[in-house]
Formats: sequence, C-alpha cells, structure tokens
Amino acid sequence: MNNISCNVSLSLEAHARAKRFQRYHTNPQKAKQVYLNTLAVYAVDNYLQCQGFETDWVASDSTNPVFQALMDIADLKVKDCGKIECRPVLPNSDKLYVPPEVWAEIGDERRGYVAVQFTESLREATLLGFVDKVEAEELSLSELQSIEQLSKSLNQYRELAPESTTVNLGKWFQEVFAKGWQSVNSLFEQERQELAFRDRRLNSALRGNLQLLRENAVLKKDLKSSEPIPVRGIKLLDVGMELEHESVAMLVGIAQEKEEKMGVRVRLLPTEERSYLPQDIKLSLLSSSNDILQESQARDRDNMIQLKRFTCPMGESFSVRVSLGECTLTENFAIDPISFEKNE
Repeated sequence: MNNISCNVSLSLEAHARAKRFQRYHTNPQKAKQVYLNTLAVYAVDNYLQCQGFETDWVASDSTNPVFQALMDIADLKVKDCGKIECRPVLPNSDKLYVPPEVWAEIGDERRGYVAVQFTESLREATLLGFVDKVEAEELSLSELQSIEQLSKSLNQYRELAPESTTVNLGKWFQEVFAKGWQSVNSLFEQERQELAFRDRRLNSALRGNLQLLRENAVLKKDLKSSEPIPVRGIKLLDVGMELEHESVAMLVGIAQEKEEKMGVRVRLLPTEERSYLPQDIKLSLLSSSNDILQESQARDRDNMIQLKRFTCPMGESFSVRVSLGECTLTENFAIDPISFEKNE
C-alpha cells in the first residue's frame, strides 16, 4: 500500500448523525454496524468535498433506514461520477471487509471502495486508500491504491457523465412530460387518486390545493377570462433524512404570453400524511448562471410556499432549487421555441 493517506476529524456533527441512524435499529450488532458505516461515509464525504467534488449524501442508499436494515451498506453518491463505497476498518486491522451485497449484485454502480480506519476513540478516521473493484469479501490493506488517486479515478467518470436533465416546458402544451413529472389533469383522471405518484397517497391538503387550482382555471375559462389558462405539471421530490425520506410536491404552471415569452408560477406543497411543509424549507429561483433571483421560505404551519410569478423568454433557461438543512435538490428548466395553437 502507498504510504500516503488522509486523516479526517470525526466531529460532534458526525457522531450526532451516526446516532440518529443508530436509533432506527434495535439489534445491537446492526446498530453498531450502521454507526460505523455512517462515520465512514462522513469521512469520505468530507474528504471529497475538500477535493472539489459535489456529493449528495442524503440521496445515498446508506441514509435510508430500510436499506440499512437489509444490507451492510455505506455508499456515498458523487455528482456526475457515481457512488463510492466507504468501508470502515477497525483499529489494528490489516483487512478491508466488503460485503457481497455491495459488489456482487450492484457492483456496477460503485466507482471505488475506500478503506476508512478509525482510532480507538472514534475521534479520527484515516482514509487508507481505495480499490476500483473487488471480487472477494476480504482484501489486504497492502493492495490498496493511494487515496490521492481517488480524485483522478473519479474525474474519469465525471468527464464521461451526461449533462443534467433539463425539462423542456414547451412540450407540456402537447402533454409531453419529462420523467418524474406528471400533468395535474392526469392526476384527476385516474380512477383512484391514491395510486398517483407510484402508489403514494395524496393527502387531503395536497388534493385540496390541487382541486382549488383546477376549479379556478375552469372558472376563468367559463368566464372567458383574458388571463391565459396555465398548463400545470407536478413532481414529487424526496427531501431526505430531515423528513425521514418523505416528499414534497413541486407544482409548476406555465402560460403563453405575447412577445415570445412564457409566464411561470412555481409552488411547493406538502404530500403524504403531512398537512404542512417542513419549517424553513426554501424554494429558490436561479438564473442560468446560478444567481438567486428570488426565494421563499416556509414558516411554521405553512401549507404552501410559492415564487412570485415571472416571465421567461423562449429559448432561455432557469433552475428552481429546494433546500432543507443539508439537502438541496435542483430542477433545471428550458423553454425551447415552439409553435402554439390557440387555446380553445
């Protein structure tokens, strides 16, 4: 093994995070496993961020209590690169243990396996090195590549990664929605609304909000209002551990305007069994250069937050970011030039 390694301090935040997950598991052995796995992921996460990589810890399977219970898993998602498996190594051990479930069944998702050795006090972790692939449960630490090579290895995947998905709002007028999005009208056309969003129940608050918006649009149409009737799409967003992997719904309404512009309205609504949005969740509008143009934040017992209605010229792009604690989710939008037929 190359002697170059990296030490990472395991802060109170790291241990608080580990204890939070540990409480999900009553079996002492499983609870200890989850605790150490969480510390290992924290250490690798800290290291990669210092190296300039953007990580998505809350989107990793290792933060899901169900996966924790079913598997010995310690993955970390790295944006545009894939996943890194962060394996804990006990003090004085000369072996790296990699359970079969993270290499035999889903090994294609892993870009590397990092050995993270703890001190006796669990106050510090040392990133000993990594390997690209494993074919056995135990690996000698002498076989590891230097941790310095990890960045180079990940950059190879980053160069090959496709650009992030951009939703073309213009296609919504033809009822063509990107993966994960669904028209609000189609929700109400389903025979059983509780089957919407892949078997997730829509709670009464969300259903009521959507019904009110739908009825308002119908009323304007009946009154032949001069205001354009919007086309609306909705998507569930997993805001991660802060809500125990529950979701909120992003609702985007668009309407054709004059001078090759589109009017846009973005709202955030609670879903499932929650009647209110989590306090302090933020909804932000970002320019194509990632500048914050406007922002809305939920207070106590808010059942909806929204951005001020804005216009976007055809051919332009923008992003909408949802953030809560350490979790940040961004949806990218573009409005490609398109020919519209007059709404009846």
